[in-house]
Amino acid sequence: MCSIEKLVLEIQNGNNEEAFPLLIGKIKPLMYSIYYRHFYYCVELEDFIQEASYLLFYTAKKFDFKKGKVFISYYERALKNYAIQLVRHEHRERVVPGSCLCKYDISNLKYHVSVEEEFLLKEEIPNYWHSLSSFEKAVLFHYMKGYTFEEISEKSNKSLSAIKSAFNRCHKKFKLFYDKIQEEEM
Repeated sequence: MCSIEKLVLEIQNGNNEEAFPLLIGKIKPLMYSIYYRHFYYCVELEDFIQEASYLLFYTAKKFDFKKGKVFISYYERALKNYAIQLVRHEHRERVVPGSCLCKYDISNLKYHVSVEEEFLLKEEIPNYWHSLSSFEKAVLFHYMKGYTFEEISEKSNKSLSAIKSAFNRCHKKFKLFYDKIQEEEM
């Protein structure tokens, strides 16, 4: 049996592909516990487990053993912070409806893309597209066609929270590809 810290170290070193699935197996009870304490009313369980797994991988890569902290505590805090962020987002959407926000406002763009970056992004788009699940592809496709999250929810017979979670995963995966391009330029 490997300890959680050993698995995290193996993930950081990148020399054991089985480390991450083993780590998920050890952390899943914590994921379920936090889901039922914080998320059960606004996110579906499958979406939460996928988001929590993404966060687990990110925190495992980022964790610093030199600070003398226990990884499980670090991850639990990150997951609780995610819960707070999600609850705030849901509250904001109830207070200011999405229909009142300008979706295509240029000031909402997070990234200013140079010509070189645009070229590199075009090369990476097929890899990005293949990294999406079929559900994420469908959500992104409908969103790009101009449908609202509510309309996509009706078309796909999925909950609104499932649609929003899928869209957020698409955004996170795109950010990973964009960050990869930024690193290659340096």
